[in-house]
Amino acid sequence: MNSVHDMGGCHGMGEISRERNEPFFHETWEARLFACQFAMNAWGSWSLDRVRWFREQMPGPLYLNSKYYEIWLDALIRLVIDAGFASANELKTGNCEGHGKRYSPALRPDKVKRQMLKGITSRRGNSEIEQRFSPGDQVRALNINPKSHTRLPRYVRGKCGVVEARRGVFVFPDTNSQGLGEKPQTVYSVCFKPEEVWGPDHEHQNDLIYVDMWENYLEKV
Repeated sequence: MNSVHDMGGCHGMGEISRERNEPFFHETWEARLFACQFAMNAWGSWSLDRVRWFREQMPGPLYLNSKYYEIWLDALIRLVIDAGFASANELKTGNCEGHGKRYSPALRPDKVKRQMLKGITSRRGNSEIEQRFSPGDQVRALNINPKSHTRLPRYVRGKCGVVEARRGVFVFPDTNSQGLGEKPQTVYSVCFKPEEVWGPDHEHQNDLIYVDMWENYLEKV
């Protein structure tokens, strides 16, 4: 993503305040939305990467002035319309027009716990996937600016680092979010020095920055 949603390394976002004994939900509607999101996920009509991409399509000013679950709601409405579950007019009026998809069997209450515990994983156990890099290799993060979803942070694009470890094989979010296939590939932990990322004037030059990066984001130096 190349919009306000990629906040890593940005200044001026204000202090991060931690709430002691923070509840799971601050308002009743948040709990209901959480349930709606996972109930809709159960049909398998979209991937986690696609959900993230739809949240990133929220206009920047609105995103910055929205609560966490308001962002969820905005994306879920558009996901439901995009997948054909309901039309925009049906969601607006609350009246069924009979043109949406119907799925059976329903997600009954007794199935909810099992669905939640099953979770979602993007890890794939394909041992034949190519591993272009090894620990100790010097690599550079590509300087790319895709218009759709990506997990390549802006603050490391074009920066050089060293492969620390292989994390395994995972679905490639850039293609998976667009319905272009999972394209599973190796993910690497890459270590960057502060001077490389933030410049020589950064006050914490002894710190190290570790970023997990898909193989398609990297090139050998």
